[in-house]
Amino acid sequence: FTLSIADTEQLTASDRIASHRSFSFDAHIGDLYPILAKGGSLHIMPSKIRKDLDAMYQFIVDNKITGFGCTTSLMMLMLNNYDMPVSFVTAGGEKLSGVESNHIRIINLYGPTECTNDSTLYVIEPGQKVKNIPIGRPLHNVICLVMSKDGKLLPQGTPGELCIAGVQVGKGY
Repeated sequence: FTLSIADTEQLTASDRIASHRSFSFDAHIGDLYPILAKGGSLHIMPSKIRKDLDAMYQFIVDNKITGFGCTTSLMMLMLNNYDMPVSFVTAGGEKLSGVESNHIRIINLYGPTECTNDSTLYVIEPGQKVKNIPIGRPLHNVICLVMSKDGKLLPQGTPGELCIAGVQVGKGY
């Protein structure tokens, strides 16, 4: 998912998604197209409120938003400072930590710039407690390999360099 590329089966026509991401950032695609394809509502957050937590929260409440995604650091602030009235959120860009919710599905996304959007996701279900939130498993059509410095595939659980393969990887990487 950004808001959904990997998780569109969770969206319905009754969902109301808040689009917070800039249209110049590739992650905005996951906010826009999946909800429109499902027949739901897309609510584009005005740029003047995108850095104001209180105004963002009020936008979510006023528009009866059911799903919302933004950068990890911003999402951690929203989840830890507001009783978010949504059923799910997505976060990506940095390590997700220190969040939990009894009623919100939290979707942690990972995708380096050279992969044109998300490559992995990990879902924290409502009420689930996770101490060290992982980046998750590869999305469809994504291959993640952990390699040694000399380019050899490492056994599961061995630290190394994460290499991502698939059609989403930019040419030259």
